[in-house]
Formats: sequence, C-alpha cells, structure tokens
Amino acid sequence: MVYKLGFIACIKCNGKILRETFKDGESVVRIPFTSEYEISMKNLETRSALVKISIDDVDVNDSQIIIEPNSTTVLEGFLKNFHVTNKFKFIEKTEEISDFRGDRIGDGLIRIEYTFEAPQPQITYDYHYHHEHHFHDWWWPYHAPWYTYTSYGANQSQSSGVKGAVGPSGDCGNVSTYSSSIQCNNVQVQNFSNVQGITVPGAKSDQTFQPGYTGILETNSHVIIIRLIGEKQGKKIEKAVFTNTKLSCPTCGRKSRSDSKFCKNCGTSLT
Repeated sequence: MVYKLGFIACIKCNGKILRETFKDGESVVRIPFTSEYEISMKNLETRSALVKISIDDVDVNDSQIIIEPNSTTVLEGFLKNFHVTNKFKFIEKTEEISDFRGDRIGDGLIRIEYTFEAPQPQITYDYHYHHEHHFHDWWWPYHAPWYTYTSYGANQSQSSGVKGAVGPSGDCGNVSTYSSSIQCNNVQVQNFSNVQGITVPGAKSDQTFQPGYTGILETNSHVIIIRLIGEKQGKKIEKAVFTNTKLSCPTCGRKSRSDSKFCKNCGTSLT
C-alpha cells in the first residue's frame, strides 16, 4: 500500500492486496505474468478527489474517477463510457511484442494522479446597528445591537467525473482476512532476463460507474507511481505475495513476517 498526502493506493490480485517493496526509491509490486489485477484507492480526506490513471503511458479511464471523502473505490479494468470493458491483465513483454508494439518509457508503470477539491472560502459579514432610545421601549426586544452572518462561497465551476463501484473489501487497510494460501497463477520457474511486463485487456468486466461532479479543484495535483514487475533475482514470479504472506529465507529457509526486510536468523535480505 502506498500512502501519500491523504490518499492510499494498492494493487489487488484475486481480491487480495499484493505486498509492496521499495527499490531504488520506487514502489514495486511483483506479480506473476498472466495475472489479472485491480487498483484500489482510498481517499482519507474530508474533500472529494478527482483521479486520473495511466498504465504503460496510456490513459485507462476516459472519464476521471471521483472518490468521495473517506471512501474506497476499486478500478478493475479499462473504463470507457461509464463501463469497464476488460480487466487489467499483466503479461510478459516478449521480444515479439516489443517488435510489433514498440517500447514505451512508461511500460510497467501505474501512474495515479489525484486532485482534491479546494477548501470552500468562508466569508463573514459583521453588521452593527446603533440604537438611540426615544422612550420606545416596546421596540427594543425586536432590535439586536449587532450580529454576525457567516456564509460559504458557492462553487463557481464544477468538474465532472464518474463515481461508484466500491470494492468488495471496502478498504485498502483491511488485511487481516487475507489468505496466503491463494495464488494468482502457477508459472514454471526459469531463467528470465526481461524484467518488464505490460498491461493488456483481460477478461470481460461488468463493473459500471455513474456520472458525478465535484466543486472547484485545487491547482496542484499529486501523483502515486507503482511499478509492476514479473521477476525476482532473474526468475519469474511463481505466485503472488500478499501483505500477510510469510517470507521464506532463500539461505536458511526460516519463515519471516511479510514486512520483514532481512531474515532474523541469518540476516539475508528478503526484498
């Protein structure tokens, strides 16, 4: 899970959150080739966020996604006209694919750009009335010497988008029910030199969204980038590693927690 400025993003496979590692300052998720995956996002702010997603340097949602305050939305595939046509599928970028499709500088990267609504301006009006007594005591109960009136600036413009399709688990942070016995795919382990993969249309999807609007947006947006790779130490990923999957030390075989960086028994790096 990647947290940045009131926003969380994570990658799911079979409804389970995949474990992340940080390599050379990047957020890296290792996932078996031919796996289908989802992007789960949670807005922790008290304002709505407008989200635009690109994968392999290509926009995957033709309408920006609105994520309301303190809510979670899962995108399971390519969004077009309020409907997800096909799920995200991660495959190996072979030499044949590279020759036909070409290589993009953003291959393997998921870029999530989000912009929050701007805080509504608060305008306060102070009124002061001066009252002179002319022995009209009957009028005094209906007169206040001063009062304050507060209003909030109205939206002068709106941004459109789509919203809905909350994920089944509802929260990137809920990892206590995830089972480490589930795996995405069985892939034969072999020597592997091409670490890059790309995302292509997978199975058909019935996920739908609905139109929505936000208020005025902030001028600055924020970006979360996650890299998908299908190998580790020169070998293809055999099965997905979830957030609660125990790690096995390649040197001594000792099991460690999923968030461990080194084996507590022999000190071997587990990342």
